[in-house]
Amino acid sequence: MVSGDNVRGEILKELHNNLWGIVKHLIKADTFIIIFVFIFDLIMMLVVSALNNDIGIMVCYSFIILTGLIFSIYILNNRRIHRQQIEALRNIYSDFKYTKYYPDKTTSMYSRRYDLYLAFILISTICTLLINYFLNIK
Repeated sequence: MVSGDNVRGEILKELHNNLWGIVKHLIKADTFIIIFVFIFDLIMMLVVSALNNDIGIMVCYSFIILTGLIFSIYILNNRRIHRQQIEALRNIYSDFKYTKYYPDKTTSMYSRRYDLYLAFILISTICTLLINYFLNIK
């Protein structure tokens, strides 16, 4: 016969593993997005420098801004999801009195990382626009 504590323990273990799986997936996806934005901005610098007409350059500028905006919103959404998952994990840990192993300081480091990701995307987008603008002054 299976006891209630064993079932509860298995459910909590499965929940814990699922929450950590989501957190790990978010971290990997965000790292991929940061690398993608950097490579995209480098490619767009080459494309803009190769264009000779003003309309093509303006379309590229709009595309750079749109891409930076979309991925900034994506990172903000992932930060919200990440905070929710971490809060759920902290609640599980506090139920079992394990909060000393996962203090608030750790949660704030996750938030700081998302702030840095967002800053990187915005700085990369702005630098790409400025470099292309000054290289194409006629």
